[in-house]
Amino acid sequence: MSKQLVCRIRKVSWESIRQMEDIEVNPQDGRNFWQIRNGYGKTTTLLLLRHIFTGNQPNTEELRHFKYNQTFGGDAKHGKFCVDLEIQNPSHPEEWDSWTVSLHIDNSGHQPTCYFETISPELGGPKDGWHLPESFKSHFENKSDFIELFIFDGETAKELCTAQGTKRITRAIRDVSGLGKVFKLIESDKSLFENIFDEEVRNQPHINSAGSSEALQSLGPLKDHIASVEISKLALEDQLEDMDGQILSIVSDLKGIDAQTQSQGEIKNLETKIEHNKTNIKSKSQDLIQALANPSNLNGTLWDQVSALCNEMLRSRIPETVGQSFFNDLLRDDTCICGLSWNSEMKAHVESRVNDYLGDDILSAIRTMQNEVEQHTKPTLNYGDIVSEIKEIQKDTDEMKTQLTRIREDFDEDLASKREELLGFKFRFLKEKDEIKEKLQEIEETDEYEIQRNRWDKDAIGNSGPLVQVHRFTLCKNLKSLLTIKQYLNERASATDVLRDLRRGINTATEVIEEALDTIMEQMRQELKTYSNEILSKIPGAGGPLFIDFNQGGLEFYNQHGERQPGANIGANVSAAYSFIAALGRVGNMDVPMFVDSPTTGLDAFSIRGWSENIVPEFGQFIAFIHNVERMGIEQSSAGRKVLYDDNQTSLVTFHRSHEGVNGIPQSGKLVADTDVEFFKNYMPTDN
Repeated sequence: MSKQLVCRIRKVSWESIRQMEDIEVNPQDGRNFWQIRNGYGKTTTLLLLRHIFTGNQPNTEELRHFKYNQTFGGDAKHGKFCVDLEIQNPSHPEEWDSWTVSLHIDNSGHQPTCYFETISPELGGPKDGWHLPESFKSHFENKSDFIELFIFDGETAKELCTAQGTKRITRAIRDVSGLGKVFKLIESDKSLFENIFDEEVRNQPHINSAGSSEALQSLGPLKDHIASVEISKLALEDQLEDMDGQILSIVSDLKGIDAQTQSQGEIKNLETKIEHNKTNIKSKSQDLIQALANPSNLNGTLWDQVSALCNEMLRSRIPETVGQSFFNDLLRDDTCICGLSWNSEMKAHVESRVNDYLGDDILSAIRTMQNEVEQHTKPTLNYGDIVSEIKEIQKDTDEMKTQLTRIREDFDEDLASKREELLGFKFRFLKEKDEIKEKLQEIEETDEYEIQRNRWDKDAIGNSGPLVQVHRFTLCKNLKSLLTIKQYLNERASATDVLRDLRRGINTATEVIEEALDTIMEQMRQELKTYSNEILSKIPGAGGPLFIDFNQGGLEFYNQHGERQPGANIGANVSAAYSFIAALGRVGNMDVPMFVDSPTTGLDAFSIRGWSENIVPEFGQFIAFIHNVERMGIEQSSAGRKVLYDDNQTSLVTFHRSHEGVNGIPQSGKLVADTDVEFFKNYMPTDN
């Protein structure tokens, strides 16, 4: 069976947009990783892509944000963002049609302006406006929430797992299944049914009793009041969802702080170990320096020979114990050391022997050498061993520093005050939530005893039945009471058999259609949940297997025992979001590009493997913005390395300045899209 929608991005180009001068990239089918440092245009590109896919024009603030702001040759007054698409012809799946959508931006005036341009052979050439084919429009036109699921970031993933994500999930199910149009038709039909009834009432000649007339006069204000209460109910439900989301977020943040408290211990432990290693390296370096001053450590075999020679010289009393200066000093005395006065023969004899003795400087050097040899008979150290030890300690230190850097990236120094602040917010939100629940209970309560006990009908229903005066029921906010009054008024207004039959038919038709839609929606939810959990099960997490369900908290997590697991970390949120979006593609029978900013945020090496092997292949075209730190995280997993490098199914691009080296400096020159794989592997700017 052919898919409802299959499309691919064939080219993305930027002209004078934010940091980009004139650049284009040609993504391929399969995997595309675009490495880019922070601040070079990731968020800008995601926003622009969403506008291209939905046909919604950017607002004034966004247009100002897109303005070129560098000095490397771009045009600050005019910009252009362009996407080339190939869309499969649903009637002829073997045929692909080319479509190019451009967003032209003019920042030359006081207020920035923009317009779309679409080019396709199907249109006969260029045409102003957004004119993509019906198969594409039916999925994405004006559906900002829906496209954010396929061009998404960590914030979208996080929102899906909160109460705010509940409506997004419901809308996504309606959009992907085509039920959204049906729901709009039903709302339209309800109004049509009521109009038909009102028209028939006006055409009935026999409705002229006082009771019928009063009922008819009250029905209009009552319907308006019920509509107002229902709007209030929706607003309160939104507030309640928002409160639930904020409370869950606070609980998650508190758990994060508790986890960071553990991280604080890890940081101190690592810092202690690093300092210990530094001391150890310093000590061993001192030992090495001292050992270098010990000649016995130079060469063990050679030193043995030196030691043997020195010992032999000592045994042979070489050199003599006195030197030339001893005899020269002796000759200057009047008498010899034996006490006799010097005569010429004695002096001549001594002078003839003086040169047989060493000079004092040489004698001192030899004596020093002999003393050194005597003191260092054996080597005290192996240079190779100590150098290896120092290198090993340094390697261990570097690894701990890397680990310390990663922990510190997500570490908040001001934990205690933040925890107190969060607890204060939680208390306030819980109190506000209770107040909202009380208001909702007044509107939604169906138990007669509770309604009467709390006087939520505001005495609009007396002992003899409902009161039809407008001022009596407009104070009431309880929907059950209001619907009772409405039914009563309808019966009084339906004074003829024709009107009663028409009312009965309208109610029956509405109930049947709504029940059928509810049944279809539940079937879609179950199918989507099954697929989502099937995919999620292939991404193992450190905390054991998790399952997701679609409840008031968005994508909610449960363990294998069916126990809810609130406050999941960002890794679990991202995994669940991927699974849900991939399942949407299956259920909706569509194959569209997945464009992600920071695709492995929060995933550990174990989860990255599951992501690499099971999530990425779910999409016919997967495009991801990553920075170098994330690239290194992916590289730590063998499956991640395979996704990046091991076959020809991956396209690698590095966005960098033309003068920029792999170290990220200097940041000058036009921005380029570099397809060199080695540059991609070695790109290491220090500010990411």
